[in-house]
This record gives sequence, structure tokens and C-alpha cells, in this order.
Amino acid sequence: MSVLTGLRVVQLGDGLAAAVCGRLFADAGASVGTIGAASGTPLETYLNHGKGPGTIAGADLIVAEGGPAALRARGYHEAALRQANPNAVIVLISPYGQVGPQADAPATDLTMICASGIARLLTGQVDDLGEPPIRPVGHQSAFLGGLAAACAGMQAVQAPAPAVVDVSIQDALS
Repeated sequence: MSVLTGLRVVQLGDGLAAAVCGRLFADAGASVGTIGAASGTPLETYLNHGKGPGTIAGADLIVAEGGPAALRARGYHEAALRQANPNAVIVLISPYGQVGPQADAPATDLTMICASGIARLLTGQVDDLGEPPIRPVGHQSAFLGGLAAACAGMQAVQAPAPAVVDVSIQDALS
């Protein structure tokens, strides 16, 4: 028997951090379904392998990725998810969190690594500010954002009342 056997998770959308989060839950034994997951790259195919179709209403935990405007546009904002499932834990993953002045600011793996300050640790002192930034190998921001979301989600499902967890990828990297 796996640790999370019986836990029903639904992963919404095509975000890599949400896919990482869903993969971690699936690997620990949870039943993970998806709505709109991507499979266009080998990484997306791997992260979403073995996840069947999911439903919001039947989930114990809902994972969605995107800023507030993007989540509202897709109908995955907190109020809509809570209406569809009043008892599930909701984990929302976004570059800068769901509130604050940068909540809807665009971001990439490179901007997340720079905004968090981790780029300084990876590259050291930059003497020529005219040099273009280079992107580290991989999708570190998606991996760490998804890992933080999975840890927070596992903790939240143990709470007595359904929680909403707001995961900022910038904070996870920091």
C-alpha cells in the first residue's frame, strides 16, 4: 500500500509546476486525474504519464497553475473551484502568488530564477552587465514550485477544514 492511497487529486491545465506537483502525488500513491494537461514535449509526457481524466467535483485536492487573471479566464479561480467542490483542498501555483502588485506579471523560468535571487548563486558576480542572461539547464522554477505545492498540499489535506494554499514560485525558489 502506498502512502497516499485513496487520495484523489485533480490537476488543472498545462502548467509544468502543476504537472510536477501531480506527478509527486501520483508517485506517492494518490489517484491523479487531469483536465487539460499538456503532452507535447517529452517532459510533459513523462510528468503526465499514467494520469487519467479527472473531475473537480470528485477530488480531495485540486491543483491549478496560473496568475489570478489566467485562472479567472479558465474558470479555475478559487471561488469557482470552491463552488464546484466545497470540501477539496485547493492549491494554486503562480509565479508571484495570487495577491500583490505582481500577481499577474508575466514570468518565465529565467525571470523566476532572477527574481528569486538564486541566479546570483548559480552564476556568481556578473562583471559585464551588457552580457545577456543565460538560462540554466532544465525547468528549475517549475520543479521547485511543484515540489513546494506538493508539500503544502500534503500538509493541507490533514487540516480539519478545506484549505486554500497559494504557492508563489518566486518564494519557493528563494
